Amino acid sequence: MANLFFVFTPFQFFAAQQIVHSEGLHDNILIEGYVTTNNHFIEIYDFMEIEGMWKEKHVIHDIEHWDGNRIKSIKDIRTIYKKYQTFKAIAEKNDVERVFLGEIQNQTCRFTAVLFSHLGYDIAFFEDGMSHYINRPYNHKETFSEKIKIF
Repeated sequence: MANLFFVFTPFQFFAAQQIVHSEGLHDNILIEGYVTTNNHFIEIYDFMEIEGMWKEKHVIHDIEHWDGNRIKSIKDIRTIYKKYQTFKAIAEKNDVERVFLGEIQNQTCRFTAVLFSHLGYDIAFFEDGMSHYINRPYNHKETFSEKIKIF
């Protein structure tokens, strides 16, 4: 069974490769993209790639907004459906068992998780920053001594 990884940023790509290596995963499929106008991320992924780690790689432009967060027209709906068909075809063709997503707080990742879980795939989130582990409001009252330290 294969594993499907979605990555939007170089750090997610780094974390995905670490997971593949540390867990000894095989038959890994990568869907790589970038956020907003950061198309230079594709070159960074190529530079960072560990040879032989990925069975297949697919580049999806504007992957962050494939979930319909910014639907403005019928054309946007068609684009979302075409990307859904592409992702589903990649998963079916490669006999994917598990889908790895970078951020649980990202709307696109959550939408992708819901979609693929309804299709019967296992979902795994791998976080790429400590900020994602804060699960309650952060309240901080500075004391006089803390203000002195900051100064």
